[in-house]
Amino acid sequence: MKKLLAILLVMTLVLSSMSVAFAGSHGSVPNEGTTESKDINVIVYPQVANGQVIYRIDVAWGNLDFRYDIGNQGVWLPNEHKYDDTTGAKWVNSSANVSVTNHSNAAVNVKAELPTDAVVADLVAEYGIELNLTDITTGSAVAANVNATLENDATNIGDCPVRIFKVEVEGTPKNIPDDQTAHNVSNIKVTISKPTP
Repeated sequence: MKKLLAILLVMTLVLSSMSVAFAGSHGSVPNEGTTESKDINVIVYPQVANGQVIYRIDVAWGNLDFRYDIGNQGVWLPNEHKYDDTTGAKWVNSSANVSVTNHSNAAVNVKAELPTDAVVADLVAEYGIELNLTDITTGSAVAANVNATLENDATNIGDCPVRIFKVEVEGTPKNIPDDQTAHNVSNIKVTISKPTP
């Protein structure tokens, strides 16, 4: 009797799950009529001969949209003749990192550059802001036209040579609309090259 009940229970579960599946096929299809396509890619790597160099360098850009809040006077308190919850003007985020990682089996040079000093001076005059570039790896300001060498001595992916550059903005912006949209004021350039023999 128990065996018969067990069989009936299994049959009931099977039939009920089948009925749910069929019932679902009569409903509407989400996104009916739309088609999505994905490319199928094949990448063939060559056999690496002795001494053959394979280059792969990753550049990761931080968020270079720097936000400045003009501030808020808060709510006027007429009995105290002052504003409540006043917040001053400030940079909400004023720095970002650009990191360069060498996955190659050879050393490479990397150079990060801001515009020339004359252009940076124009930025201060026109927009009231100053840009700074620091090599976090060495902790020093980035010198113009100086290459940093990324060696290729990593045997584990977590130990790959990395150079990190920090871009900072400071000052009080002017002549930039306070419309909460990004306005381009300058750029940073990263150049990768082979070391000179």
